[in-house]
Amino acid sequence: MPKKSNAFKRFASGTGFKLLIILIILIIIAVLISSDVLHGGSPFGKGFFSTVNLRSLFYQMVVPLFMMCGLGMLLIGGNIDLSVAAQATLFNAFFAVMCRDTSLPWWVIFIMALVIAAIVGLLHAFMVLRLHFPAFIATIGMSSVYTGIAGWLLNLTNVNVNNAAFLSIAKTTVFKLIPLTFLLGVVLVFICQFILSKTTFGRNCFAAGGNAFASRLAGINTGRTTTILFVLCSVFTCLGGLFYVSQTKKADPTALTGSAPNMTALSAVMLGGVAFSGGTGGMTGPLIALLVMRVLDNVLTILSVKTYWNTFAVGALLIVALIMDYLQAEKRRKALLAAVQ
Repeated sequence: MPKKSNAFKRFASGTGFKLLIILIILIIIAVLISSDVLHGGSPFGKGFFSTVNLRSLFYQMVVPLFMMCGLGMLLIGGNIDLSVAAQATLFNAFFAVMCRDTSLPWWVIFIMALVIAAIVGLLHAFMVLRLHFPAFIATIGMSSVYTGIAGWLLNLTNVNVNNAAFLSIAKTTVFKLIPLTFLLGVVLVFICQFILSKTTFGRNCFAAGGNAFASRLAGINTGRTTTILFVLCSVFTCLGGLFYVSQTKKADPTALTGSAPNMTALSAVMLGGVAFSGGTGGMTGPLIALLVMRVLDNVLTILSVKTYWNTFAVGALLIVALIMDYLQAEKRRKALLAAVQ
């Protein structure tokens, strides 16, 4: 019983609980302004809780949800990858072109795309660990490379995917409401949380992100940890991108780089309590943060706010996350100085 009580106290005092309160408030606001509940009507079946709206909300979260898993773990490990949207575009282009130009089964091409994603992750790890490029700069540069290759593969046009079995992945829903791809993303979030909190590899991630030099002195292979994190980030990105193809039935050379799901994912990760400097955080907080961001976007849409304010909101939330990260880092620094004195 004490263990459960302590766990609840930690959650209640953490970022996730505050975000959960904000999420509940946003949902109440969304229901009030989009349904007839103020006039004695039901909050269900119309407005925010309509089947069409909720299903659309879940579908919008699929790509950033998978990107969030990879970026969150990578950021905890002390690195970052700003090329995930371009990577997803490249993997989507490869998948669509191979489906069009070959007779290979879709699942073989799917696995091939995941292998390519793993190679991309290895390339990024090599650039950071062996060539000592800053991850920030290296991945921004590679982002342009991936976008260019995707544009070449697609000839800057949409390529349709018509394989019924593959398209059925996105069509599959639970209770005719929640997309299977969204549920897979949520399951992945909890798998990542389990890895971070209950395994040696997870502890190594926190150690490498907190102080890589001290971790190496302690015998932790930070290079191997970083390599695995980069690979996982690219593989998760590939999964999210391919599910997006299943949902839209095509590979688009600009859809993901234009809508910037990577910025949504990064904002959710930082709002959810993962420090930009690495070494702290988890995955449940970012999941709630992503829900907050999507519901906020939905509220703005219901209010018929111009779309550029939705984009503004994402950027503003990222700035807020950076400010929160700075304040928390300062608090930790002052606490450490006080302990030393």
